[in-house]
Amino acid sequence: LSTCAAPPPAPAVSFALGLTRSGRSGDPEPVCTGRQHKPTMHMGLHHLHNHATMRIGTSFVRRRCALATARGRARLEEEALAALNGVLDPALARCKRLAVQPDATVAVKLEFRSGAMRRGAVEAAAAAAIEALPWARRSSVESTLSRPRSFMGSNAPPSLRHVGALVGISSCKGGVGKSTVAVNLAYALATQGGRVGLLDADVHGPSLPSLVRLPPGSLPLRQDAQTRLLAPAEADGVRLMSYGFVGKGASSGAVPAAVMRGPMVGKTVGQMLSGTDWGELDYLLVDLPPGTGDVHLTLSQTYGLSAAVLVTTPQRLSTVDVLKGVDMLRELGVPMISLVENMAHFTDDTGRTHLPFGGSQLEAVRRHAGLRESDTFRLPIEPQVVAESWRRDHAQHGEGVP
Repeated sequence: LSTCAAPPPAPAVSFALGLTRSGRSGDPEPVCTGRQHKPTMHMGLHHLHNHATMRIGTSFVRRRCALATARGRARLEEEALAALNGVLDPALARCKRLAVQPDATVAVKLEFRSGAMRRGAVEAAAAAAIEALPWARRSSVESTLSRPRSFMGSNAPPSLRHVGALVGISSCKGGVGKSTVAVNLAYALATQGGRVGLLDADVHGPSLPSLVRLPPGSLPLRQDAQTRLLAPAEADGVRLMSYGFVGKGASSGAVPAAVMRGPMVGKTVGQMLSGTDWGELDYLLVDLPPGTGDVHLTLSQTYGLSAAVLVTTPQRLSTVDVLKGVDMLRELGVPMISLVENMAHFTDDTGRTHLPFGGSQLEAVRRHAGLRESDTFRLPIEPQVVAESWRRDHAQHGEGVP
C-alpha cells in the first residue's frame, strides 16, 4: 500500500490538504511513496483477500494524491470529461468548462445549443456521472445557452444572423387548422425553454392577430433608426410578425384586404422576414399560406427552409392537396420532419368517439412523405378550445358572453 511521508495514521487527510514533502501546501511533487507487496504462493486466502483490498486502496489513494498537484488534477479532469461525454449528446449540449478542485469537487459548465429541452434532466445526468467517479466528492453543474448560428450561414442578413432554424408549417390546403398548430407549436417550444419566433406568411389572410392577444401598446411596431429593422411584437416570450401588424390600419385592428399579385406577396413576406430584428432564436416558425406559390419559392430558394411540418385533416380533399405540397417540398429540397392530422376525432360526454371527417388518411400521407410512424400525430377536436374561442370572439365584439 502506497503511503505518504506525512506522519501516520491519516495519509488521506494529508492528501486532501495538499501537503508536500516539506509539510506545506502547494503544487510540488506529491508525497506519495512506498511500495506494495506482490502475492506469492505462500499466501493464504485471508492474505490474498487483504492483498486485493490493498490494491483497491492503492488506486484510490493514488487518485487522492493526484489532487495535490496541477498535473494530477489535469489527469483527473480528463477522466471526468470522458465520463461526462458518455451521457451528453453532442448535438444538444457540450461541456464548455470542467475543473477539478483540490478538495475533489468537480465544477462543470454545460452549453446547450437550444433552450427547448429538459435542461434539468441533462444537468442531473451529468452530475450523476461525475459523482460516480470513486475519487469525486461532489459536483457543481451549471449551464448556459449558446448563441445560435444562422441557418443561412455567412450569407445571412443582420436580422437572421442568430436564428438557428427556419421551420415551415405547411399544408397547401386552407382550413385544416395549420395556423392553430403553428401557434401552439411555437408556445409549446417556448414553454420548454426555447427561444422562438413566429412569422405569419399568409399576407392575404393573416391569422396571427386573431390567434394571439398582444399586450397593450404593442402596436404600432417600432423601427430602429440605425438598423432600419422593425422590433417584432412579443407575447408570453414568443416574438411575432404578421402583415396584420404592419398593414395600414394595424393599430386599430382593421387591416384591409391585401390586394396584390403573387410576386408582390413574396416580396412582402421577404421584407417581414429579413426586415425584423428577431434577435437570438433557436427556431423561427413560418405559418405558410395555402398553395404552392411565390411565398414557398421565396422562402425555400432565397432563404432556405431548414425543415417543414405537414398539417392535414382526414378529408380526402385535404389529402389530395397535402400530397401536392409534399411533392413541392421534395422538389425544393426541404426536409419533412413531422406530420399532423388535425381534427381527427372528438369524444362526447358519454366517452364515445366520433369521426366528423371520416376515417384517417394519415398513413397514405406518411408513406408519400417518407416519414416514420413516430413522426406522425393525430390531434382531436377539443370542445374546451372551441368554447373558449367562441367566448373570446363574442367578447371582442362587445356581445354578451354566456
